[in-house]
Amino acid sequence: MDQIGEKALDLGSVRFTGKIDYVTVQTAGRTALPSLKGRAVWPKSHGGRRLTIHDAVRGDVDAIVATLGNLRLVEFEIAIDVRPAPHVPESCRRQLLEQVMVDIFARGLDPSAGQGMSSAFRAFYRRLDKGYVVQPFNIALPRPTDQQL
Repeated sequence: MDQIGEKALDLGSVRFTGKIDYVTVQTAGRTALPSLKGRAVWPKSHGGRRLTIHDAVRGDVDAIVATLGNLRLVEFEIAIDVRPAPHVPESCRRQLLEQVMVDIFARGLDPSAGQGMSSAFRAFYRRLDKGYVVQPFNIALPRPTDQQL
């Protein structure tokens, strides 16, 4: 068990899955690309000198490097989903997710402290019946169902 504040978290009670949300690289200019599983976008604001691949997989990254050579990495965003393990009773799931998403991620992690990391503000995205809201952590903490940015 890992100790989080005064609460103990059994990591066997949660399942983590991760994926590349998107990767952006600096290029010499727009060029033909190999077949990719992710969606390639050449942002107009960079005149073909940046390539973003949304929902990229490892094979996409390998294919881009094989085609375009080693490129400067501009942005790399990963998405990590957290779910209760199947053995966790339904009555305990919300509290478990709150412990992980709020107590650990929102209160405990400081990604901007890492070397080379952006000090961009931290916030969460919450879907509403009509639209959504983006709220900084210094105003409110997220709910277990919110997407943390």
